[in-house]
Parts: sequence; structure tokens; C-alpha cells
Amino acid sequence: MAKKRISQRYFEIAPKHVAGAASVKKLSNQEHAWDLSIGKNLAEVWPDDMSFTMNPEKPKDIKLLDYVSNHQGVLLVSPRFRDFLGAQDRQGLEFLPVTIRDHKRRVASKEYSVVNCIRVVDAVDQARSEFEWDGLADPSMTVSELVLNENALGDNDRTIRLRFVPAKILFREDLMQGILGEAFSGFAFIREVFGDYDVYGQ
Repeated sequence: MAKKRISQRYFEIAPKHVAGAASVKKLSNQEHAWDLSIGKNLAEVWPDDMSFTMNPEKPKDIKLLDYVSNHQGVLLVSPRFRDFLGAQDRQGLEFLPVTIRDHKRRVASKEYSVVNCIRVVDAVDQARSEFEWDGLADPSMTVSELVLNENALGDNDRTIRLRFVPAKILFREDLMQGILGEAFSGFAFIREVFGDYDVYGQ
């Protein structure tokens, strides 16, 4: 019997507007921001006092959802979302604890985590994608339309970062469907980087 082909369609998480939902600013300490954006292991060096503060421009928005929108562009998730992702991908993800502070800098929660995807895959099809190099010695791409090299992706690549493409965590279609089935709050999925402008899971 032929092996069932795994879909290699990938999706990004994007914030979904929910009335009263909190959003936060950048991490209190930017020391590891670049390493976080490229998927370096940070569990051993992550400071104990990392925190986010709620957006002062929205003082009435205080509800903490499963995904919390933030100026850093990181995946900031609730304990329930963290536990689900951890059960789906034990090897490719690490969860970095943070404190969320309210508008008066009081502790709103110590239970949230930043998801760091440490499975970095060189899977950009450079011949078919549209992108520009940044010109730095340690180069990265600005991608306007992404095409993946499916031969570089394996059965375990349900959650990936792309080599040379900072700050993007991609979820394979089967995992995306599993996440949507759990009815987590605060986000939808998009594929804009692939030239697809539909929104999935609204």
C-alpha cells in the first residue's frame, strides 16, 4: 500500500481581533531578541525576569487570550496552548516563561510562555521564491513570495523555522487543523508570505 503523502502546506499565526483582548509591547529585555528570531536554543540562558507590559494605548483591553498579540511579533501563548503544542512537537519547540504585567505594571499572569521553534530547516526554494538578501555577513532574506523546497521537509517537520528567514514560525496543515480543533482564542492562520491572502480559522 502506498504511503499517504503528507501535505506540505504551511501557515503562520496572525492576531484576531477580540473585543477587550489585551495586547502587549516588546519584551522587557532585548538581549536575546535576535537569537529568538532565528531559533537558537535559549532555555539555558533565558532570564528569570522576562516580562511584557500591556499596551498603554489600550488601557481597557485586559483580557488574556490563548494567543496574545505583541509588538515583538513572537508567539506568546497561554498554558493550555503551550501544553497542546508541547504534546504535538516535543523536539522542535522550547517554551520560555514570561510574566505579563498590566497597564500599571502589576503582575497579570506568570503562566504565559514565548514559543521558540528550534527546528530550523533550509527549505526556501531560492530559484522560485521572490526575496532579497539583506547584505549582512550573517545573511537573512526579506521574502515577498515564498515557495518551499518540499524535498527538504520530512514527516516530523510539523513546526519549522526557515533558515535565513527570521521571526517566522510555520505550522504544517495537519497541525494547523489540530490547533483549530481545540478552539484556542485570539488568532487565525494566514499564508500571505506564500501569496495566499485568505484567512483560515476565523
